[in-house]
Formats: sequence, C-alpha cells, structure tokens
Amino acid sequence: MVDGFVDSAAHRAAVLRFLNDCLQHFSDRESVRLPAANRRALIMLWGPINQVARFVRAGAHLFNAGLEIDAQVLARSALEYAMTIQYAYLRVDGLDRLEKGSYYQRKKLFESLAEWNDDPTYLDLVPKDATKPGAKGMPKFSEIINILDPAHLYLHTTYAVLSQVTHVTPGSQTRYFAVENDELILDPGRAEDGFGNVTVGALAFAMMGATWVLAHMMHDTERLEALDRYSDRLKIPLRYDEDWPASQRAHHD
Repeated sequence: MVDGFVDSAAHRAAVLRFLNDCLQHFSDRESVRLPAANRRALIMLWGPINQVARFVRAGAHLFNAGLEIDAQVLARSALEYAMTIQYAYLRVDGLDRLEKGSYYQRKKLFESLAEWNDDPTYLDLVPKDATKPGAKGMPKFSEIINILDPAHLYLHTTYAVLSQVTHVTPGSQTRYFAVENDELILDPGRAEDGFGNVTVGALAFAMMGATWVLAHMMHDTERLEALDRYSDRLKIPLRYDEDWPASQRAHHD
C-alpha cells in the first residue's frame, strides 16, 4: 500500500468519512454542468463513474457490517472500474479506445447470443460501428494497471490481494477451516479480515479516482481542492498521469 496507509482504527474511520463525503456528491444528482468540450467524456464515463460509487457504497456497507471478506470482491470491482476510467480520461486516445472496446464487446455479445439461441434477431442489436477509424480497443486490465502504476507502488499489491477472494486460491480454500487441539474443524470464516486495510484502501483509491475525473470534467474547483486535501491527508493518489510523456496525456494541467 501507499506509504502511510496503515491498518488502524483511526485511519479506517478517516477513510470511511472520505468515502461518505464523496458518495454524498453523487446522491440524487439529476444534472451536471460542464464545458461543452467535455460532453463526450461525460457520456462515455458517467455510467462507469456511478458504478464505482455503487460498488463503494455497497462495499463500505458490508465492511461496516463486519463482512470484511465479502467486501473485497466489491472493492476489487470498484478499483478495476476506476482505473479504467482514469486510463480512458487521462490517455490522449483513451476515449477512442474505450469506445472501440465497448463496440466490440457488444458486437461479440449479441453475435454469441444469436448463435447460442439460434435466433438471428439478436443481430439487430449489434451496434453500428461509428467509432474513430483506426482506433484500437482497450488494453487488458493488466496492461492498464502497469501503465497507471509502473513502479508497482500500490495498485498491483492491492489488486493481487483482493484477487485472493475473487478467485479460487489457497486463501479461499483454507479460510473456512480451523485447527484446535490438533483437530480440524469447520469455521464459518467470519473473523476480521487480516487484509482489511487493503480493502479499505482499494475502496478509497477507486472512489478518489472516479470522483476526481468527474470533478475535473466539471471544472469543479471546490471539489478538486477538497479532494486534494483528502489526497494529502490520506495518501490517496488523485490521478495517475503525471509521469507520462506529454504526447500521451490528454490533460496537461
């Protein structure tokens, strides 16, 4: 995790307050005011940004309810969404690649449904390819995370730990047994998660990544300043493009 991101009750409480503050920013929002130049970014990223908020809200609820291990799956999903959002928004060709990737995903889905169900009407749902000529699709998430965290400072470790629950791993196989007096007994596995700081950290990284992009699109100076203060206090990155070559950055502020 980032230096200073420690597993303490006080720090967890501070992070959860930050999450709640950001979630209030999304509650019952029916309209967004932003420069016309950012309209395309909003249309393409508004859904994923809100999905991050939903994952974070549900993950924090589970964590606070003592279901820390169960919260890991949502934290991992939130992190994957948020990192994809940051890549698409910050990379000079990111929105083009996201649009192309979305087109191919929908095309493959409906073609497969038509084949599996022997129903050609699904092909009518295949979207028209109106994407930018020559645009590439999105890279694999493993490549995205390498681009955002090339020094393996935090994202790689966080994602790897959370994947221990998401997939069948040695950890998920042994978590529900316990040994007492040389006897193997079943364990419901509801003990506090030893990686709880990673789960809370992932929720924070995801919420910051998505909220910052929305605030930046809206030119919401007040929210950006608040996020900057949270970033300094909690050691959570705002954005992941500061060390990229200028030619790869969509935003140079």
